[in-house]
Amino acid sequence: MAVIQLHSDNLKDTITKEKVLLLDFYADWCGDCRMMYPVIEEISEEVAGNAVVAKFDIEENIELAHEFEVQKIPTILVYKEGKETARFIEFADKEDILDALK
Repeated sequence: MAVIQLHSDNLKDTITKEKVLLLDFYADWCGDCRMMYPVIEEISEEVAGNAVVAKFDIEENIELAHEFEVQKIPTILVYKEGKETARFIEFADKEDILDALK
């Protein structure tokens, strides 16, 4: 399954709708975000059918990113049944993220 792009109008609905969601807050200009993206894509393939992997460009709506308490990027959040269960800031180990999605 491919990584989906979320926008201001569907971010909160997706969080509450999906049973398990990985949400990557990023920006195109962020070098660390670009370095993490291949890992996010790999995770998306590995959890296909069990979790949704999505990303949100903080440049689209910085206020919404602040609402989610994103202070550094990349910030990766894991939601289960609409509740945040894990948070990874800047670099994160692929295996740690996969464990959080179980």
